[in-house]
Amino acid sequence: MTVKLKNVIEAVAKEKNVPENVIEKALIDGIKTAVSKEFGYKGNVRVIFDKENDELKVFLRKKVTPFIENPKRDISLEEAKKIDPSAEIGKFIDVPLSLEDLGRIALNAAKDVISKKVSRVEKNILYKEYKELEGSVISGIVRRFEGNDIIVDLGRIEAVLPEEEQIKKEKYKIGDRVRALILKVIKDGKYNVYEKGRLKRVIRGESPLIILSRTHPDFLKKLIEIEVPEIQEREIKIKAVAREPGER
Repeated sequence: MTVKLKNVIEAVAKEKNVPENVIEKALIDGIKTAVSKEFGYKGNVRVIFDKENDELKVFLRKKVTPFIENPKRDISLEEAKKIDPSAEIGKFIDVPLSLEDLGRIALNAAKDVISKKVSRVEKNILYKEYKELEGSVISGIVRRFEGNDIIVDLGRIEAVLPEEEQIKKEKYKIGDRVRALILKVIKDGKYNVYEKGRLKRVIRGESPLIILSRTHPDFLKKLIEIEVPEIQEREIKIKAVAREPGER
């Protein structure tokens, strides 16, 4: 049996913003894992995605034998010749597998593998994308509060504006738009907050963890650069910025 998947691969790639070949590989690996779990195979599984004909084909390598000891691994000569007329006892042939034969449990296992692989790639892409934006000013929407920290929706990912990086007396409510400096982008999802040289607390989140700041001197510098055309045109150069931390 063949399954048409080209449109599915394109749709998922677009939704997750990852290359189509990544989705394709995740799909093939997921099906291989499902077949291995369901049929006890390890290396005797072939999964082929024929892009030209938009077909996914799964094959099990079975041994042609006069005595069927394990139907998952063995095939009779009579059945083998229906697939390959040149089949002989003792030889191996590739037997097409219907995805329905995998069963719902195995297909769910395949979906799980695909989801994890795609998620891993998606996170790596987001990390690289936002890592390059460290030190830049970005705008987002206040989504919720976690303690005194503000969770900001940047569109494709959420960021954290810690209490320590907020301007004193500023008050926000859900739905407010806020501009801040991308202070740090952390791959392992853990950010240490220090106070007077000592560890104060640890902020944890999903990778990549994006930390914002509205108190860092570079935030004011970047805002001035945005607002003053002469600085953008390099007619004026900012040599230093002085600011009372936590104050406007």
